[in-house]
Amino acid sequence: AEDRLPESDPNGDGVTNLIACALKIAPFANPQDKLPSSTFDGGTNELVFRFRRNKSITSLTYEVYSSGDLQTWSLVSTPPIIVAADPDGDGTVEEVEVRVPLGSGESRIFARLRVTSP
Repeated sequence: AEDRLPESDPNGDGVTNLIACALKIAPFANPQDKLPSSTFDGGTNELVFRFRRNKSITSLTYEVYSSGDLQTWSLVSTPPIIVAADPDGDGTVEEVEVRVPLGSGESRIFARLRVTSP
């Protein structure tokens, strides 16, 4: 029963049930290519943060937070842009990106994804 809780990680891959469901990662699949990723766009001084959204579960909330020091986190208000409407070819997931500008005086920026369910 504990293995079914949202915060459980029954297969020990470091990805909770909630995150696996939100990103549409199969239970025993290698999650590495489906986890959020980021790159830095030096032309615009923005962190480009990409993640998957499971379109079949509309009750989940996806929020991106940014930090310059990994201590203080702020909700990013920039809305996600769909960059791949159907990356798996089955219509159940989309890939989106959120661009996070580097603040004035900042030399680095980090982002993380928070997924919640009601």
